[in-house]
Amino acid sequence: MIKTNYIETECIVFKKRKYLESSAILEVFTPIFGCKNFLVKGIFRKNKRFYSPLEQLSVNSVQIFYKENRELNVITKAYLLFYPMGVIKDLNKFNFAVEMIRILRKQKFPTESVQKLYELLKVTLNILDKSQKSDEVYHNFLEKYLDIEGYMNDRIKSENIKRMLLKERIKHYESIIERTVG
Repeated sequence: MIKTNYIETECIVFKKRKYLESSAILEVFTPIFGCKNFLVKGIFRKNKRFYSPLEQLSVNSVQIFYKENRELNVITKAYLLFYPMGVIKDLNKFNFAVEMIRILRKQKFPTESVQKLYELLKVTLNILDKSQKSDEVYHNFLEKYLDIEGYMNDRIKSENIKRMLLKERIKHYESIIERTVG
């Protein structure tokens, strides 16, 4: 017996690509599924029923028609919660946002940490949107990401050592993340 139901959740859009005439396939990050593709039917029609443009980096509340064992489930409703216009308009901030997306794309399957990582990305996008120190926001994101994923031990967490170590080893950690993504 195949289970079907509607699931309400939030999502952050990573990528949007046109599919057929009026539909799109979205790569989104959700606190339930992690990074996953969804079909959005009729998003490019004039009389669409979506209250969100579902653009890259937008934070949305969505309703998903979910069928068990289906690879491509359907988003049936979407409402915009937050759009980081400051990130979109600032190339430096946008580049940091793209790096965060690149890191979180590896979360293809729901894990214990997906909810925490979703909240981390959502909060970081909000802070990045308003902040003048985008590199500091990105380093804070990396620090918290590494902590959630278990790459930071208690010795490294001491405040005196943490900042120095993060600045020295940021490339090392990024290479670890690249290997797990690739």
